[in-house]
Amino acid sequence: MSETWYDKEADVIGIQLKNKRHWKGVEISKHVIVDLAKDGEIVGIEILGAKEAFKKDTPLIVSKSSGTLTTRTASRTKKPYNL
Repeated sequence: MSETWYDKEADVIGIQLKNKRHWKGVEISKHVIVDLAKDGEIVGIEILGAKEAFKKDTPLIVSKSSGTLTTRTASRTKKPYNL
């Protein structure tokens, strides 16, 4: 299971790798956050500042996303909604 999403307002591209509950995010570089499950498994990746990171390729990458956005809250409750 792999799904991508783009948050236009926050300019974040996300890649959900596993359908597992998110426990915490670990910032591995200035613009990359790895989402972990409680057992340490990587369940997702978030790329902050996507327009700058991907420059001219952003439209292509966004067009390949699923078109759904997962609401990110402090508890990381996942509630998909359309962009």
